[in-house]
Amino acid sequence: MGEKGKTATTKSDAANTEPTTPTSALNSANDVVGIGMDAAQIGTNALGKVAAGAVASADGLDDIGRALSATKTAEGAGKVFDGSGKASGVLDAGMAINDAYNTVNDPKATSAEKAGAVTKAAVKTALIFIRASPVVGLAMGVLDLTGVTDRLFKW
Repeated sequence: MGEKGKTATTKSDAANTEPTTPTSALNSANDVVGIGMDAAQIGTNALGKVAAGAVASADGLDDIGRALSATKTAEGAGKVFDGSGKASGVLDAGMAINDAYNTVNDPKATSAEKAGAVTKAAVKTALIFIRASPVVGLAMGVLDLTGVTDRLFKW
């Protein structure tokens, strides 16, 4: 009984871990979705204006009914696209906050990199509340997708 047995060693098996998606891929996918939602909202807003004009120039009750139906459809779609665009903005801000957290806690990151990451997170968070129109969201999405936003905040 005085004999000691061999200690067990266990190695982690990669097959038993959850797959991860690179953050850059998530950022790009979110940018594409956000751009699509903003562009769709711009289109439905224009459609709503055309439909409203059709109501004003309608000749009969059938024309008025169709124009009103189109107006309601455009309004409903616009609300969906607006909500989806805002959700995309919240996700964008969340990813920027995560990046800032990781950068601030990275011992190899410089003070300038930390300040740039925190500023980017603050700007992305503020944009959730100040995006006045889908045109602004569309412009921001294009800037993100082309890498301009990242270059602006790499100090």
